[in-house]
Amino acid sequence: MHEQKARIRKQLSAARAAIEPDRKAAYEQAVCNRLFDIIERSVGHWEKAGKRSEAYIGLFSAFGSELSVESLAQQLREQGYQLAFPVAFDDGSMDFFAEDLLAESAQDSRRFDFHAMLPAHRKHQREQVVGLTMVQPGQLSFVVVPGVGFDRQHYRIGYGAGYYDRYLPKVSPQTPLWGVAFNEQMLDSLPIQAHDVVLTGVVTPIC
Repeated sequence: MHEQKARIRKQLSAARAAIEPDRKAAYEQAVCNRLFDIIERSVGHWEKAGKRSEAYIGLFSAFGSELSVESLAQQLREQGYQLAFPVAFDDGSMDFFAEDLLAESAQDSRRFDFHAMLPAHRKHQREQVVGLTMVQPGQLSFVVVPGVGFDRQHYRIGYGAGYYDRYLPKVSPQTPLWGVAFNEQMLDSLPIQAHDVVLTGVVTPIC
């Protein structure tokens, strides 16, 4: 199965990388708009309980040819949602950290830049996140999950390191887990193992 998954990763990564820049940008915007609507509908139970200030939307910083959700992040910031981003560590663990403001004045509203400071394609040390606010799995009201590929049953295949496979089972069963992908990353079925987590759904540009 290891070799089969390696072939799938290579195939889908190449298909994703071949998408023209203009088409990629249009697809990303379509996905982000759809996801925003899903999030608005999905986190209502936190709103009704008056606990929105305790909840975080889990996003990710795209790298390479991954589908970027930065447009979604901006929409959520404008609506007052709190965002959290994953950091992978060299011990094999992963945690989400709040996108804290570095300055809260009207003239200076810089936020911690995960893409620049803690890029997703690298493994980091715990010392690098000192001072950041760690978000507990139970505080995540919605998680947007990246992947190399997805299937119609809402399973995913990642890069093989297993960070999300180990982390997602810690999240509350009530928390929606949504993958994002270009249509080129979708397959009818993927080879599944016992540790694989089924997602709530997958958003693509063309449903």
